[in-house]
Amino acid sequence: RGSASGRSGGRPGGIAAEAGAAGQNAPGESVAGAGDDGSANAAIATSPSSRKRIVIIEDDADGRQALCMQLLLASHEVHEAKDGKSGIEVVQRVRPDVVLLDIGLPGLDGYEVARRLKSGQGCPRLVAVTGYGRAEDKDRAKTAGFDAHLTKPVTPDELNRMLYAAS
Repeated sequence: RGSASGRSGGRPGGIAAEAGAAGQNAPGESVAGAGDDGSANAAIATSPSSRKRIVIIEDDADGRQALCMQLLLASHEVHEAKDGKSGIEVVQRVRPDVVLLDIGLPGLDGYEVARRLKSGQGCPRLVAVTGYGRAEDKDRAKTAGFDAHLTKPVTPDELNRMLYAAS
């Protein structure tokens, strides 16, 4: 049976957990992956064949950790970045299936990160995970290139539906 564990202190502002994830993580990036046995021990548990590689780009450490743990419980492989610039680098390196991207990031905001990722080849599914939830915020996100929009706080059911929605 797969398991996941977390620790703090290894990287400022994030967690570093690994159990079965492939690849190397760069300085300032955390990578986590749970076992891929498909056990249904969480509300968003997945089967091995539906496991996703996901990048979370979120400056709020608590929000990043909460999303990471939800995804780990569902046996996904998770990579994290705390700002737009490092997030773009992580996405280019790990080639995820989905990017969960905060809009209100320091430096490059989420809109600019989305535009830059969309301008490249093989862009993954981009999902805004943000506190900005008005209709005009959703329109602006769509214009910037986001494929989906989730307003914080995100429930496990919302996250699961978004992960498996048609792109």
